[in-house]
Amino acid sequence: MQLPKNLPLQGDLYNQRCPARDISKHISSLWGLTVLRLLKDNSTLRFSGLKASIEGISDRMLSQTLRNLERDGMLQRQDYKLTPPKVEYSLTQLGNECADRLIPLCEFIEDNMNVVVLNQMKYDESPTVAEWQLVK
Repeated sequence: MQLPKNLPLQGDLYNQRCPARDISKHISSLWGLTVLRLLKDNSTLRFSGLKASIEGISDRMLSQTLRNLERDGMLQRQDYKLTPPKVEYSLTQLGNECADRLIPLCEFIEDNMNVVVLNQMKYDESPTVAEWQLVK
């Protein structure tokens, strides 16, 4: 299989037609980050194991996230063709490399959560430029 001829050699997130935008959206979404990190920590999980570990994710959103990451080559879906169904998910080599780069970001966010929340509270208490413009 060959790449389309009009596809650039390097991704460009500033270009709205660049496929790197969709790939970035799949990986950097809350659920994409969470699934990649969870599979990195557990190597292989079934749908029910992923669902039980990720609070607040719906079946539909988890299915969509898994499909997107599988399509992007980040994870592998192993269907054992059994009754009842048995399907397992694991990271590919590309998914492992991606997770290795994302985990420090996740740790940064977790480590600095309290500072960010304080900044959000401070911001929310002060008037914004738009509010100042309304005052006459």
